Amino acid sequence: MGETNIFKVLADSQRRDILTMLKNGRLNAGEIAEELQITPAALSYHLKLLKSADLVSEYKEKTLVYYEINTTVFDELIIWVNQFGGKRDEKIMWIVAMIPVVVTSVVLQFMPDVIPMHHDLEGNTDRWGSKTESLIFPIIILFITLFWHLLINVFEKKSITAKTEKEQMEAKSSAKVLCVVGLSQAIMFGIMHCFILYSSWIQANTGSSQATIDIAKVSCILCGILFIVLGNFMIKAKRNAVVGLRTVWSMHNDDTWRKSNRFGAICIIVTGLLTIITSIYTSGMTGTIFMLIYLLLAAVVAVIYSKKVYDKEIDK
Repeated sequence: MGETNIFKVLADSQRRDILTMLKNGRLNAGEIAEELQITPAALSYHLKLLKSADLVSEYKEKTLVYYEINTTVFDELIIWVNQFGGKRDEKIMWIVAMIPVVVTSVVLQFMPDVIPMHHDLEGNTDRWGSKTESLIFPIIILFITLFWHLLINVFEKKSITAKTEKEQMEAKSSAKVLCVVGLSQAIMFGIMHCFILYSSWIQANTGSSQATIDIAKVSCILCGILFIVLGNFMIKAKRNAVVGLRTVWSMHNDDTWRKSNRFGAICIIVTGLLTIITSIYTSGMTGTIFMLIYLLLAAVVAVIYSKKVYDKEIDK
C-alpha cells in the first residue's frame, strides 16, 4: 500500500487509538471494542483497513483472534500523525474565536460613535458608551480560548510523557474533551456577541431606551444548546481529568465511569431541552433562574445515581 493510502487509514482517530493500544501488546477484538466503546461491525471495518495497510496483523489462538501491531518505520509516523490531528482541532478553535473580533471590527465602521453598553434587569439602557467598547467581549473570548489552549497543551505533554497506556489514553482523552469544550464555548460566545451587536445597532439608530433583543433569553437558549452538545459528547467520552460526571464513585473504574456518565449525559441533555423550552416562553431573567434550578437538580440526581452504580460494583 502506498504512503497516500496509509495516511488515509491513519486519518481516523479511532484507528490511531487502536494502534496506540496495540503498541503495548496483543489484544483480541472484544478487548479493543470494550475499550473504545464501538460496535463489532465498526471495529471490524477499522481492523480491515489497518490490515490492508500492513500496520496490524492477526492470528488465531484457540477460539479467539488476536491482533498485534507490525513494528515498522510507521511506528513513529503514527505518533506524529496523532499529535498533528490535535493541532488541527486547536487551529479550528482559534479561527472560530477570532471571528467575533473580525466581525466587530467591520461592523463598527457602520455604527454610531455612541451605542448602548449596559441594561438593567428590565431591559432599560442604564449606560451608553463608545462603540469601541464592543471589542472588549471578543478580546475576552480570545483570552478564554488561550486558557483552553494552555490546558490542552498540558494534557498533550502528559500523553507523551505518560508511563503507562492508561495514563496516555486518559491524557489524550482530556485534550480532546478540552478541544470540544473550547470550540463549543467559542461558538456560543460568538453567536451571543453577534446578537449583542445587532441589538446595539438597532437601538442606537432608533434612539430607543429599551433593549431590542432580550440577550439573557438568547444566552439561555444558547446554553441549552451547549448542554445538549456536551451531553451527547459525554456519552462517548472516556475517563478523563477534565469534563464529565467526576465523582469518587464514577472514577472508581471504567465501568462505573461509563454508566455514571451515560446517565449524567441524559440529565444534562434533558436540562438543555428544558432550558430552551422555558427560555422561549419566559423572560431572560426567569429563564436563567429556571436553568440554574434544572442544573442543580440534574447534578444531584446524577451524583446519587453514580453512588448507586458504585455500590453495585462493590457488591459484585
